[in-house]
Amino acid sequence: MNPNGVRVIKWTDKRPVHMISTCRNHNLTLKSTGKTNRITGNIIKKPQCVITYNENKKGIDFNDQMSSYYSSLKRGVKWFRKVMMEILFGIVIINSWVLYNH
Repeated sequence: MNPNGVRVIKWTDKRPVHMISTCRNHNLTLKSTGKTNRITGNIIKKPQCVITYNENKKGIDFNDQMSSYYSSLKRGVKWFRKVMMEILFGIVIINSWVLYNH
C-alpha cells in the first residue's frame, strides 16, 4: 500500500487475480467465505477486498446482460457517436428500469 491508500493485491485461488483497491478498510487478513472445499473439506478463505468485489459485481453483470439484448449501435456511425449511444441507451435506460422496478 502506498501513502495515498492505493493497494495492489495479487490473490491466487484457481488462477492469479490482480486487483487495485483504494478502500482503506481492506486489510490483508483472510476471511471465511462460508463455503468449504468439496475435495479436502477445508474452509475457503479469501481477502476482504476479493469478497467485497464478488458481492458487488452482480449489478455490472446484470447491466451488461440486459443491454446486450437490445443493441443501439448502427453501422456507419462514427465511433464517438456509438459510445454516446451506448452510454445513453445502454447504461442509462437499464439503470432507470432497475430503479423503476425497485
